[in-house]
Amino acid sequence: MQHLSWTGTLGAYLNPLFLTALVCFLTLAVAAIARGFSPRADGPHLINPTPPSVSLMGPSLVIGLALWLLSLSGVALLAPLALGNIWLSLILCLILGAAAGFALFQISAEMIFKLVWLAFYVTLLLFGLYLVIGLFVKPETMGIVGAISQRLIPTWIALAVTFALSILFKRKLPIWQTL
Repeated sequence: MQHLSWTGTLGAYLNPLFLTALVCFLTLAVAAIARGFSPRADGPHLINPTPPSVSLMGPSLVIGLALWLLSLSGVALLAPLALGNIWLSLILCLILGAAAGFALFQISAEMIFKLVWLAFYVTLLLFGLYLVIGLFVKPETMGIVGAISQRLIPTWIALAVTFALSILFKRKLPIWQTL
């Protein structure tokens, strides 16, 4: 019987990148929400007049906890943070999270908004890589995700053809006139 995993042997390379991009996206999204999610938050009229020490605490805790969980999960880049003592590791990661949260509040809200979108697109690209690479390699190399993407090739082709024809004939189709 084969050893079956979600991402197969290529997951050893893609999983750490995907998890890192996902954590960056989630961290930056929390930072953007804390900043008011608007470029106007840096102007003279603050949208959220919360004191910086309070508004800094939420993103800092999320960053620290994400670092701690990633270090415990065995991500090679963060493995040195998983010290022998789990509580010492948590305290170190929370301190690093506070430093990262403070650094994020030194960046303008507009830049954080752009970084959120960049991290989102990188995460989406890496997720797409799971599916696209799964089309061209053996299922045991890409695991369950690759096998599913190979089985859904006819569906993807039909979806692409339908979308292309819809765009091509959009002036004659009533669905586009009602939208």
